[in-house]
Amino acid sequence: IHKNLTNTLLNKIYEHFPNSLGLYYYLDLSTALQINDKQMYIFEYINDNNNGENVKIIFVNYDLHCKQTGAPLYGFITANTGHSIKQNKWMWKLDKFMTVAEIENKFGIKQSDLPKSSRMTPRFQNELKIQSQCIENMSLDIIDNTDWFNIQQIKSLRRDNKRNKKYLQIVAKINESRWIEQCKKVWSNAVAIPIVVKNKTGSNKHWIEWVKLISIDEEDNNGNKLYVGVSCRYLDNINKWEITSICLDKGDIENKHRLVGLCEDEKKRYLSNFYNFHTTIAEIQWIRSN
Repeated sequence: IHKNLTNTLLNKIYEHFPNSLGLYYYLDLSTALQINDKQMYIFEYINDNNNGENVKIIFVNYDLHCKQTGAPLYGFITANTGHSIKQNKWMWKLDKFMTVAEIENKFGIKQSDLPKSSRMTPRFQNELKIQSQCIENMSLDIIDNTDWFNIQQIKSLRRDNKRNKKYLQIVAKINESRWIEQCKKVWSNAVAIPIVVKNKTGSNKHWIEWVKLISIDEEDNNGNKLYVGVSCRYLDNINKWEITSICLDKGDIENKHRLVGLCEDEKKRYLSNFYNFHTTIAEIQWIRSN
C-alpha cells in the first residue's frame, strides 16, 4: 500500500480518518479480515495492452464510499512486479480504488461476483449486537478473577520529546488492591468501546472485544486525569467474559475501533470518549498488596 495512494484516498472517501497512517492501518487490517473470511477472489482477464497476456487481479471490499456520490469503492490489487526483482516480500500491491460501474465496464465483473463485506457478515453483526447488549450486565467478579500481574499490556510507544518534557511518558507503579477497588468503582459507568482484534499467532481469525476506559487516581504533569483501557472478550462457548489486555495506546484503540465499521455518527459518539484519554503511561508495574 503506497503512501501516495492513502494520501489521495483520504480526500476521496466519505469515511473520516485522522491521517494517512490511520487509513493505512485500516486498509492493512481490513485486507486481513477479507482473507480470514475467504473473500479474496483472484480474477483473470486478457490485457490487450500487454500482448493479450492473462493478468491476475484481486478486488477487496473495504467498506469505503466515494465522498461525492456515496458509491462503494473496491480496492484493485495487482501483482507486484518488483517482488522478484528487488526481493520485495509483497507479491501483490494495492493499485487504486474503483466503483462497481468502473469494474463492470472495464472487466465485465458484476457486483454480485465481487467480495462481500467482512463487517456485514451475519457472524460479525450478530456478535456485535449480542455482545453490546450483554456487556452491560457483566459481573464485577471479572475484576477480582483477573491475574493483573500477567495480563498483556499493549504499551504506548515512548516518544521522549526533549523540547517538551511535560509530555514524557512514564512507567506507572500501581497497587493491585487499589486498582481493583478503582475498577469496581467506575466499571458500570465506563463506556464499552467495540474494537476488532486479529489473532497474531497462527490461525486466521478475528473477533470483537470491548474496551472500557478506567480513570486512575493519578494525574500527569498538566493536571490531566490519567486513563487506562481495559479490553474484554466474550467467550460465547462458555457464556463468559474475560479481560484480555490493558491498552495504554490511545491511537491503537482508535484504529481498532474504526475496523468495526460503524456509521460515522455512531463512530463519532464512541470516539468522543477519547477526548480525556491521556496516554502518558507507557507501562504499568504492579505492586502486590501486603
